[in-house]
Amino acid sequence: MRQFLSVKNDFVFKKLFGEPGSEDVLISFLKYVLDEDIDSLEILKGLNLEKRLINDKQCFVDVRANLADGSRLNIEIQLKNEYNLNKRTFYYLSKLYIEGFEKGQDYKSLNKAVTINICDYNVFGIEACHYRFRLKEERFDITDFLEVMEIHFLDLTKIKTDANENIVLKEWLEFIKADDDEVIRMLSKKNKDILKASKKLEELSSDEEIRLIAESRAKYLSDYNSNIAGAEAKGRFEEKMEIIKRMVSMNVSLKDISKMVNLSVDEVKELIVKSDE
Repeated sequence: MRQFLSVKNDFVFKKLFGEPGSEDVLISFLKYVLDEDIDSLEILKGLNLEKRLINDKQCFVDVRANLADGSRLNIEIQLKNEYNLNKRTFYYLSKLYIEGFEKGQDYKSLNKAVTINICDYNVFGIEACHYRFRLKEERFDITDFLEVMEIHFLDLTKIKTDANENIVLKEWLEFIKADDDEVIRMLSKKNKDILKASKKLEELSSDEEIRLIAESRAKYLSDYNSNIAGAEAKGRFEEKMEIIKRMVSMNVSLKDISKMVNLSVDEVKELIVKSDE
């Protein structure tokens, strides 16, 4: 059994980076993501999710923080491509931007909103592990909106192939992605901030209750994704069956039907027999 829990587990990530007392670890990570010095920040303590999150796919275990300049920050781990991240990112980023803003308040009281998505899948099909989106006018390079919103994507699948990204940021991403205890130990020898994070991770991993919750959370999400994949496969199968039945009733040749549903003629014949049973 691994000594260290997986940092990709959203519950473990939040315990490591997103609870009061984790400020130094979070600052060490963020200064390489945001490419700026961060003197201090306030980690926002969320609800006690330990029991609820195990069986709740919609329970997002994000890390929330306010920077010293007032900027609001949200970090989220995504292990699977759900093909909705672009619009969902803007939805939650917009909510983050206006959070706490009351009717009648001066708009000057609104602070910059920053969201960071850490993804364990190929995000944009480019050999880069870090993307930074900011609002800027294209033709005249007007930058009035740069300090309104900012979006970062960190692609854990492109750490090795990105030759241009900051070395220290890549070390942090390797730490988050690590599926092997030895990788964490190696990174801890190279980076004193990661060493500090690994010591905290070791403490978390030694806590029986935390380990149980993390493992239960991972199992639930794995089962959930498997069920979704199964349902999608079933839907595709049923759709093909309907097409085959309809084409047979129209006396379409088996060869043409096989092309329509992307199956061999023998497979189409087998499905026709099953549909008659």
